[in-house]
Amino acid sequence: MQSFQAYILYVNETTKGKRMDGVMMAQESAREFALLTDQEISQLRIKTGKGHRTQNDWTFISELLQDKFVYTAVPVEDDFQRLFSVEGVLQDGGHLLIFTTVEGCKEYLEKYGSARFGYDLTIDSIPFSTVIKVATDHQERVLLDMNYPQTGRIIGYDGLERKLRVVKVKN
Repeated sequence: MQSFQAYILYVNETTKGKRMDGVMMAQESAREFALLTDQEISQLRIKTGKGHRTQNDWTFISELLQDKFVYTAVPVEDDFQRLFSVEGVLQDGGHLLIFTTVEGCKEYLEKYGSARFGYDLTIDSIPFSTVIKVATDHQERVLLDMNYPQTGRIIGYDGLERKLRVVKVKN
């Protein structure tokens, strides 16, 4: 698997799930989506950090994310899109990567990206439900907020098993 190297071209928060470059048009009929609030992100991280999660915790996490937008980044050029994204969702290290905040997405790209290859990226919001559909269709794993493992744990989704889980990561 090739590593992800890039720089940010622009952030597009206005399209609300519609890719400007035609990679994906995520239109969810009759559902309203919103970005996660700081309080919701904090609650999500608390639930993720627990040593043991109850069924109520999983229900809370699932319902919290269900009608929310998350952020991802995609190369602008078609050739790089095929290498580093799956249907408009950033792919790195064999996982689809999404973020609860645009700042988190930028931090990840700054930490693990590089301008030396010189291709452009778009950071965009996308419905979490669309990411789950892409992961399920392609049997991919999704990692949420890869760069925020304060507790060594982050939320993940396994497209093969079709379930949310907590993933342990090294700090």
